[in-house]
Order: sequence, then structure tokens, then C-alpha cells
Amino acid sequence: MQSVAAAVCAVPVLLLAWRLGGTYLDRYFTRKLTVLCELDDIGNPRPDNKRIQGTAVICGGSIAGLWTARIAADHFEDVAVVEPEPWLATEEGQSNTFDADGTPIESRRENIRTRVMQYTSVHIFQPLALLALRKLFPNVDEEVKNADGRIAAYEVNGHAFGRPIMKIPMHEYPDGNYPECLFMTRELYERLLRRLVTQSSKRIRWVVGTATGINTVPGDPTTLSSVTIRTPEGNGEKIPAALVIDCTGGTQAGLKWLRRIAADTVNTETLQKCAPAGALSWDDVKIEYSTAQPYIVYRFYVPPEARAKLPIPGGYENNIWPYMYMPVPGVERKIFMMNRIEGHRFNIAFCGWGAPPMPMDFDSIKDWFKNFSIDHQKIPEWILPLLDILLEYKDQCEILTGKYSDPSWLRFERAPYVPSNFIAIGDAVMRVNPVFGQGCSKATIGALALDGFLKSSSYANLTTIPAGFGREFFKMHKNKIESIWDGTKPTDYMWDTTRPVKGEKHSDEWLNGVLGNIVMDLAGRDPEVDAALFKVRFFLGPSTALLAPHLLVKIIAFAVRQKLGLVPA
Repeated sequence: MQSVAAAVCAVPVLLLAWRLGGTYLDRYFTRKLTVLCELDDIGNPRPDNKRIQGTAVICGGSIAGLWTARIAADHFEDVAVVEPEPWLATEEGQSNTFDADGTPIESRRENIRTRVMQYTSVHIFQPLALLALRKLFPNVDEEVKNADGRIAAYEVNGHAFGRPIMKIPMHEYPDGNYPECLFMTRELYERLLRRLVTQSSKRIRWVVGTATGINTVPGDPTTLSSVTIRTPEGNGEKIPAALVIDCTGGTQAGLKWLRRIAADTVNTETLQKCAPAGALSWDDVKIEYSTAQPYIVYRFYVPPEARAKLPIPGGYENNIWPYMYMPVPGVERKIFMMNRIEGHRFNIAFCGWGAPPMPMDFDSIKDWFKNFSIDHQKIPEWILPLLDILLEYKDQCEILTGKYSDPSWLRFERAPYVPSNFIAIGDAVMRVNPVFGQGCSKATIGALALDGFLKSSSYANLTTIPAGFGREFFKMHKNKIESIWDGTKPTDYMWDTTRPVKGEKHSDEWLNGVLGNIVMDLAGRDPEVDAALFKVRFFLGPSTALLAPHLLVKIIAFAVRQKLGLVPA
């Protein structure tokens, strides 16, 4: 009896010990795996006498480059953004294309990005980006409103396994202050961000040209001296650089530049001595796989007389992203989503793994939905009446088609050679499946990680970039973004139409993919699991949040019941 009593008394002690230890672990992993701690301190510049001497040269002026320029301006004496398209540095490149009422401003759309995939497509700008924007630019809410953008609670009405998933965990925000995000196209976001960044600091300047290479200090290949650019006139110029930041996006030019330097026999002996133990071969630094995902988007203009008629739950004005369907990984392949963007335009987008059948003309859209066959659910009843109204205005509809780029990861932290003053951010490091909506957040994460790294005790008081800085940055950065790759690749591998990374098989990710399916299925049934998934997917908590013991018990129990056929459909 005494032993039983002792055991009973020990239970609350053990639970308390776990709670205390769990709190410590959560803080540790939040600091290591997220940028939530860095978020608290952004926007606080160095004193002038502690600024890093010289120029931070940012190669690429798209989303990653713009975020990085804003952060670099808090640390460096000078920031040069190298961008090939001249019009981006003009007033047009920083202007809204719609006014606050959604009326087009045609004079501001004389040019369009030629080097950016899905430039006019809607993107998911998750809460992390808005939190950071509000700290850096106090007027961002007003700026978004003036451009007919939307800021609202982060609800995209995602459905999988026949149920809504990744909904806002209302119970965790009793004050109603729910996580919010931006709803807009990439075009609007990029123009808005460019204007805010350019106006934020006189230290930021634009250099029109294409970055074509990097140059090392004579006799020291471990340190870069400058960036070579090709001007619009075709001339070559060099920009001295204290730090080179590759933000070339999907071009991923940095890897090519490093390989070029490493291949020079003059540098061979020095670089061999500098190569870390366990370094990858150059051919293995980049890993890549293919999901074979074409897409088609129907973008309807909704005139004033039709807006109140649209049978969208909550109404046209209130429901920005009324529906998104994600297929059961490995079972179904089709995706569709519906959302509203600036200019009173309404998107219906179709995609999927392995090029599934999609409606390629107006006449086939309704038939596609009528024949939509899925295991767990039917489409909402309001969708077909919605289509009837939208198709009345098909003469004002824009059709966008394309194919998603292949996911890839450049593992610079294990490269044979990384100059001390070279880093990369955004798609220049990792490009993931756009379906999951994490690419733009990845750029924000990279910029915030750089800010925190430069403010750390190792670098806060230095006015020059020290030896080894680049590789140490990549090691830290890997911890912040690895969960994006690990959280999406197993899902992509669930389809046999995905071409795996060279040397891998679909079965290599089978267990992770199955576990992912179990978590998503359970998330639609259990609010606690769904809340953890919401935080992990949207970078509001570490990936370890799903490993809390009480959640693991739920997940394991659900998997067992599912295996025994005890889980209702």
C-alpha cells in the first residue's frame, strides 16, 4: 500500500517536472529553430560608430533581396542592391497598381517582371511576415489598405481528409487578437515592400545591372573583395563588397560563382586546407526533386453588381479566401483553391501532383467540379452557383498557366568552400513546393536570422566581417529552414509521379509521409493537434511542438485505432 501511495504521490511531481522541463525545451527549440526571438529585436540599428565598414552587396532585388536590404541597412555603412530590371528602381517599380477602392491605375503597369515566376499570382504571406513588417514599418497597414490589399485573420479554409484543418486556434487567443496576414498578389507585395524598404534608409541604393560573378582578395580566396556586374550597356563593373548576399532566387547563382573560384587551380591548395571535415562534393551540395505540377488560374473581375450576389460564406467583402482543398497525399492528386485579390478579382486555381486533369477552358470548369470525385467529401454546395455568376463575366477573365519549379536545397553549410563574407537567403538557398505557401516566409526567416546573427555576442561589436562568418551563418540558417524541407518533401514523395532526389527512392520518405498523413487526419478531429500543426506550418512555433508527450500519445493512439479500423470516416 505504501508503494502504491508513493507512486500516486509521485505522478503530480513527475508531471510538474515535465512541465518545467518542457517549458525550458520549448524555449530552447524556439530560439534554435525559429526566428521568433529575433523578431522581438528587429528594427534597432547599430550606432554609427559600430557599423560594419564597407558595402553589403545584395545580388537580386526581389522579395528576399528587399527584406535583406532593410536588415542590412541597420548594420552596414552602405547597402547596394544589384537588380537587372531598370524600371524597378523608378517610381513605377514602387507604385500601387490599384487605388484603395480597387480601381486600376493603368499608368503604373507599363512594365512587368520578366525574371520572376508567378509574379502576378496570389501568394500566401503568412503571419510572420506581417509581424515583422509592422515592427519595421509602422505605417504598413495603411499602405496595404491604400493599395486595395487585405489584412485579416489568417484563415484560408483549408480542407483535407474531409475536414477543415490548420484553423486558427481560437482558444489560444481569448482576446480575439488572432494571427493576421496579408492577402494580395506577389506583384502588389513586391511593389509595396520595395517602396517601404527604399524609403526606410538613405543607406540603401539601387545598382542597375546583372551580378555575373564574385572576386576574391588577391592571394586570399577565403575573402571576397567585390561583385562583378554587367550594366545595361553591356559593360563590366566591380562593386567593392564587405559582405556579398546572394538573393538571386531560382537562378541560384551563388553556387555557380563558388564553384568557379574553387575550380581555379591557383586556389586549390589553400581551399583544400580550409575544407571542413565531412564536406560534400560540389555535385552533392545541391539536391533537387521534381513534382511535375502544372497549374491554371482563372482570374475573374467581379463588377459591382455581382459582388453581393456571390454566395460566398460570410459574404464577398468578408471572406477573402473561402476555400482550399488539399488531396489526401498518395491517394488523390488534384488541388483547387479560391481567393479574392486586389482590384476586385476572384481567383479559381487548379493544380496537382503529376499533371492531373484540369479544366483548360471555361466550358470544362463546371464539369470538372461536378465530376470531382474524392474519398472523404463533396464540394460545398455554394461553389456551383458561384461559378454560374462568375462565368457570366468570362469576357473579363484572365487565364494564367505555368508549371511549378522543382524543389531544391543548396546545402552551403557543408560545401567544400564558403568565403567568410558570402551568404545566401531565400530561394538562392532553398526552393520548396509553392503549394504549401512557405516560400515568401522563408525569405523573411533568412533576413531575420541575419539580423539576429549580426546582433549576437560574437559579432555585435565588430566593424568588419570576421573569418568563418559565412559558414557559421549557413549552419545557423539551416536550423531555421530545415523543417520546411523536411515537412514538405515526405508529402511530395507520397505520389509516385514525383521524381526523387538523385540516389533516393520514394520509400525513403514513406514512414515520414505516413506519419504526416496521420497528423493531418487527426488535426481535422482534434483541436489541440490542429493548433500545434497551425503553429508549425506557419512558423509561429518550433517543429518540435508536435512532439509534446500529450500530443504524441494522441497521435500514436489514433494511428493504432486507425490500423484496427476503429476510426470513423
